[in-house]
Amino acid sequence: MSELRPRAPHPDALPRPRPTPLVRLALRLLPQRFRAEYGAEMLELAAERELRAAAGGRKARLAWRARTCFDLIRTALAERLASSFTPTTPPTRSPRPRPRGERSMSTFWHDFRLALRGAWRRPSFSLLVAGTLALGIGTSTAIFTVVHGVLLQPLPFDEPEDLVRVHGRFDPESGFDFPEFPLSVPEYLDYRAAAKAVESVALYRLAGLSLTGLEGGPERVRGAYVTPELQRVLRVEPVLGRGFLPEDGAPEGSDVLWISHRAWQDRFGGGEVLGHRLTVDGRPRTVVGVMPDAFRFPQPDTQLWLPLRIDPANPGSRQSHGFRSIARLEDGVALAAADAEMRQIMAAWQAEYPDIHTGHYLFLRALHEDTVGAARTPLLTLLLASGLVLLIVCANVASIVLAKGEDRGREIGVRAALGASRPRLVQMLLLEGLTLAATGGLLGLGVARLLVRALLALEAGSLPRSTEVTMSPAVLVFALAATAATAILFTLLPAFQATSAPQRKLAEATLRGTASSRRVLFRQGLVAAEVALSFLLVLGAGLLIRSLNELLRVDPGFQTQGILVAGVVPTPTQYPDSEQAMAFWRELLEKVRALPGVERAAVSSYVPMMQGSGVWDFDLEGHQARSDLAFNAVFAAPGEGYFEVLGVPLRSGRVFDGGDRLDAEPVAVVNEEFVRRFLPGVDPLGERIRVATSQDSPLSWARIVGVVGDGRGESLDKEPMPVYYFAHEQTPSTIGGPSRGLAVVMRTTIDPAALVAPLRATLREIDPELPLISPQPMTEVLAESTARQRFTTVVLAVFAAVALLLGASGIYGVLAFAVAQRRREIGIRTALGARPVELLRLVARQGLLPVWIGLLVGGGASFALARLLSGLLYGIEPTDPTTYALVALGVIVVALLACWSPAVRALRLDPTRALRAE
Repeated sequence: MSELRPRAPHPDALPRPRPTPLVRLALRLLPQRFRAEYGAEMLELAAERELRAAAGGRKARLAWRARTCFDLIRTALAERLASSFTPTTPPTRSPRPRPRGERSMSTFWHDFRLALRGAWRRPSFSLLVAGTLALGIGTSTAIFTVVHGVLLQPLPFDEPEDLVRVHGRFDPESGFDFPEFPLSVPEYLDYRAAAKAVESVALYRLAGLSLTGLEGGPERVRGAYVTPELQRVLRVEPVLGRGFLPEDGAPEGSDVLWISHRAWQDRFGGGEVLGHRLTVDGRPRTVVGVMPDAFRFPQPDTQLWLPLRIDPANPGSRQSHGFRSIARLEDGVALAAADAEMRQIMAAWQAEYPDIHTGHYLFLRALHEDTVGAARTPLLTLLLASGLVLLIVCANVASIVLAKGEDRGREIGVRAALGASRPRLVQMLLLEGLTLAATGGLLGLGVARLLVRALLALEAGSLPRSTEVTMSPAVLVFALAATAATAILFTLLPAFQATSAPQRKLAEATLRGTASSRRVLFRQGLVAAEVALSFLLVLGAGLLIRSLNELLRVDPGFQTQGILVAGVVPTPTQYPDSEQAMAFWRELLEKVRALPGVERAAVSSYVPMMQGSGVWDFDLEGHQARSDLAFNAVFAAPGEGYFEVLGVPLRSGRVFDGGDRLDAEPVAVVNEEFVRRFLPGVDPLGERIRVATSQDSPLSWARIVGVVGDGRGESLDKEPMPVYYFAHEQTPSTIGGPSRGLAVVMRTTIDPAALVAPLRATLREIDPELPLISPQPMTEVLAESTARQRFTTVVLAVFAAVALLLGASGIYGVLAFAVAQRRREIGIRTALGARPVELLRLVARQGLLPVWIGLLVGGGASFALARLLSGLLYGIEPTDPTTYALVALGVIVVALLACWSPAVRALRLDPTRALRAE
């Protein structure tokens, strides 16, 4: 060691600097005996070299520290190699007493190395525990990832808590009944001028836009018309180019647009795009800006933004509602204060416009709640379910650890007899648990990534903000917290139980006796907890499955098999009048009906389960609207053959035919719900109806000539809405007329998907500038309407299956261990003449007791679960006795199957060998 001894420091030398963490870590590699003898000298050497390093530059410091670490590691290897061949001799001088903290860290690292070594020596046990933990941590982390991305993560705007949406509302006293409705331009302008609690207000309108002149042919994309104030409301600026100027929103503004970041990358390769001309709906427009990648307003797939032109001098009718609005509150203004101001403004409007604003007003809602409100309950339900799965995992692993701890009773007793304190034993067992939990946590992150991908593929557009779901730092913190909490839950109680009375455990292990009743009861309590939690999850899944089954059994009122639906929107520049538009539709229908495999074809402005014409108010000749009944219903303009294509039944009268043209008497058809609601006790045939778009320009009356069956208009879980139909060719131009976009509906004798390509080719042959919009079979449309219910049900059912499997494994593990522990008792009973039935009863009683307790506890807690699920069920009560009975029976059957193998093992136990082994 002479080469390592430092020179004597100069008396006037500066204070010795402390060695760096890397050097201190290298010192830790030295044998403990060697550090006790030469530790002080090694520290002096390191301090001297640190002084030399401080005198040089950065490279010199790195060189001196590297040399120090190298010397220490070389010395450590040499000493350890020498100690393996040379007998250990006592040190020539007494070791220096180490501080308490240093001793604690030494024992910690020693126990940590023991934990790693023990996990390596018991691979099957370690893999079982780590795999079970990975399953629990992975599922809970995956669901939290979705919940965080959808519900908890702030909206991707500056100070998003100040953003609100402005909605309109019609109460029945207004003659209408709309809980939520768009705004009109005059309402927007008046509110913007009167509101003091908001910093700025913007107006926008969703739009489907046709892009033409592209290499791949025409394309329909999602777009929006927005006022220039949107930039100020959302505090967003283009990453390239400029925003919209006030003059862009003027009546004679420029034909400009923004494109999304994704469209810039996909269509232009991220190259030069400013000043490029795009033909949108037949009109050339100039690209003046590229929006940021995170900007996906108002919908995630919006690709184009165009300026919404408003003429304050001529804003249009106050009753022409077709726009949405968003606002930003002033700094420091709460939503409640803005609501109070809104009520004052609405009172002034009612006094100024009593005929319009009686029962009609505006209200505010936080943008975040407006965006994700419908998904809150399903996602929180799934988060709770994942938490229950994690608790079941903890109970299952704790049961496994307890069983393993019984086998380690001798080891614990010997360590205690050799002087190990109980805190030291608890620390050792906790470190073993933390090691396994950390392994399970790392594996759980991989499981979570796979599950998140599966969840996003399963949600099928039913979740808002699904594009913002990522494995963020908050998710990693959650996974870390879940891992730590899981480690504590499944190791703390078993560790204290395993270290209580270690001498008695040593005696029990030596005598090979049975486990104490206290430990048996504790393990059975864990199994009872697993059964209770499993019962809750299986019950929730059972209720949702029965609810989904009831939903899918609902008759939609039309046929879905063999139906293909696709949209076509003629551009106003190419078809400026009704005659040209009608000629286009007639030619298209003629060629579509001639396609191979097409039985029937028709067009319509409204198709059930899809976005249609919306709700329009109407007038009935000779009937007055009541204060509690608004005269408004879904308006549709189908063509000849529409009802036959969808198989909508005719109840009375007739449907539209080829004679219902523009020069014939206007006719209408209504559904049964329309008659029940608006014409009760009256024969509807012969009654006259008109669409009341405004009081100053009423449309001509149409005679009701037929009544058709009801259909589910929005989704299967909503009751049929009243619908009135005008013949397509007789639809007034003031509400779109034949020039509006329509859906082509076809009944086929072949796979509907096989007709997409021929249909697209037919449309391109007639007009190469028109894109075919969202062609899909009607079965897919119906499936999309139940996507949210299907998503929640499938995920909860998977959780329930995992919980049931874990519960069964817990029952099996406890019984198998109990049989192994009681083999002496079973051998004696068998030798004394116990019958197999008595042995089965003995094992089954021990296995089913925690099952009964778990079912009772789970049944009591199920009432809280029923209240949570009440808003997610359709056609079934949350306390449905059939579901409760079936779930309980299923849990009992699974428990009996888990008891079967240990019971058979007990029957096959040879009493002679069992007693000889004791």
